[in-house]
Amino acid sequence: MIEIVTRFIWKISAVMMAIVFHELAHGYVALYEGDSTAREHGRLTLNPFAHIDPLMSIVLPSLLILSGSGIVFGAAKPIPINPWRFKHRRKGEILVSVAGVSANLLLAVIFGFLTKIDSPYQLYFYEAVVINVVLAVFNMLPVPPLDGSRLVAQFLPSKYQSLWRELERYGIGILLILIFIFGGIFWAVISPVIYFLINVFT
Repeated sequence: MIEIVTRFIWKISAVMMAIVFHELAHGYVALYEGDSTAREHGRLTLNPFAHIDPLMSIVLPSLLILSGSGIVFGAAKPIPINPWRFKHRRKGEILVSVAGVSANLLLAVIFGFLTKIDSPYQLYFYEAVVINVVLAVFNMLPVPPLDGSRLVAQFLPSKYQSLWRELERYGIGILLILIFIFGGIFWAVISPVIYFLINVFT
């Protein structure tokens, strides 16, 4: 029982770390591009309470862990960004879109290295690799409001971009349908990429 509780705590803490650094990467790249909105809202902080979304940061990963899902992930409150303040609008949006994924892949590399070290925390390091890889791959899907959808928007004709962004209001519902109703098909599509990257990093 103690081992189960410990693994649960490790997984949740790894999810929280992954999503905090993911959002911070968005915020800092936006700041580099001239948009200080995230800083003005107090979001450029390592304090997880500034980023937690009760449903996506706690409830969703907890349900996935308790259900025995082999893939666990979560999400934070999106960092507030105003692309109209960017020094280079299109370039800025692309850089911000890939920043979170890049941060998660970097964390996966770091924790992958730590799994090679003899340590009582090796299991935690491995869980951190898995969760960061899952979060990176998941966020590159072209489903609003994920980062992949914002990247796709930059390459759409201008007349379709606003329509594409309108889909974001339905994004959470679309994601939950993908995960809980079409989960088998959904994971069959992305799991080969996830497991390939896990093997690369560990």
